[in-house]
Amino acid sequence: MFDKVRVLSMVCLGVLSALLAVGCADSAVPPKDKNLVLCDGRYLSPTGRYVVIVPAGSGIRYAIENANTGATELNYRDNAGRHMLWFLYWGNDDSLWHYSGDNGRFMVWRRSPAGAWISDDVLSFSDGYIFNDELIRKMPPGVLANLEPALRERWGLVEERDAQGNVIVTRRVGQPDWGR
Repeated sequence: MFDKVRVLSMVCLGVLSALLAVGCADSAVPPKDKNLVLCDGRYLSPTGRYVVIVPAGSGIRYAIENANTGATELNYRDNAGRHMLWFLYWGNDDSLWHYSGDNGRFMVWRRSPAGAWISDDVLSFSDGYIFNDELIRKMPPGVLANLEPALRERWGLVEERDAQGNVIVTRRVGQPDWGR
């Protein structure tokens, strides 16, 4: 009896260790959406031109590399933790959308015509809360789908869909409710 309990305990420990080793530390289930980044690792952009690399550790850090040359084109780090929801999301145009619930940072990285990575705030806190409605209309459906439902409601973000249920555009309705 002792040997069976010991063997069963070791098997359970081994299975648990394997699950922890392959799963995301920040998510119980790895994402089904290949454009979504929730945890440490290397993630290829939709066109295959770039790779975003999220190293292990605390804080939000990542680098964008050229997939062909391996050259680092962007290094990003901020002081926010990974305590609340955070994610990166590759747009089909190789834009990289960034959301952090810890510091409220919501922005998108895009390549300029000169080839440099530039960021634009989707939501700015500089002079009150200011939305970039142009970026919201261009937001990939996967970005909105991964924002917390209460946040989508508070910001007034909705999707318009066609008859087949495909997202046509994301837009804001009404005024944001900052009191919730």
